[in-house]
Amino acid sequence: MTGARAFGESLKRHREVRGISLDVVAGQTKIGPAFLIALERGDCSKWPGGIYSRAWIRAYASAIGLDPDEVGARFNRSFAANAFPDGEPEPIAPPKPTGLHPVAPLRLNLEPDPRERMRLLQRRALFLAADLMVAVVSAVLASMVATVDFWQVLAGAVVVCHAAGLFGGRGSMTGWIEGRVRRHARPHDEHVGAVAEAA
Repeated sequence: MTGARAFGESLKRHREVRGISLDVVAGQTKIGPAFLIALERGDCSKWPGGIYSRAWIRAYASAIGLDPDEVGARFNRSFAANAFPDGEPEPIAPPKPTGLHPVAPLRLNLEPDPRERMRLLQRRALFLAADLMVAVVSAVLASMVATVDFWQVLAGAVVVCHAAGLFGGRGSMTGWIEGRVRRHARPHDEHVGAVAEAA
């Protein structure tokens, strides 16, 4: 008895012991009864090849209560021409050690850097202090030049500074001014870089 026939008969015996009819298996797996009968006789010559036959045997094994991986491996050995019509794939060899230090796996870290957060807070505090200084100086000068209440002028100056910062999208007037300065300085820096590269 060939290995293929022995394999098919062992499947048939297991199915019959479990009391499962071929019609039930065919209904669950959507495989025609003629293909199932041929399998249990050890003949899969009419079965589709490749991934389809491997999927069919796994579905059959599940339907009769066997481990699909184990039955699939036995099927691949018994019916290698059906399971792998283009030849069995070679196992993937592990990478050879190069003697270099292993490369650490890439990690995506979404947690903010605490140092960057501290720098951002310091920068905002600096801009806030600069805005307050501008507002106070403006209020002092205005109250000295005109007979206007210092506190009213200070309140107005604070509102103007805040509005200028919001308008510029920086949150503070001095932040907005810094952004404008950087924007105007960038073309100059690029020009200087281009000249240096040309030299």
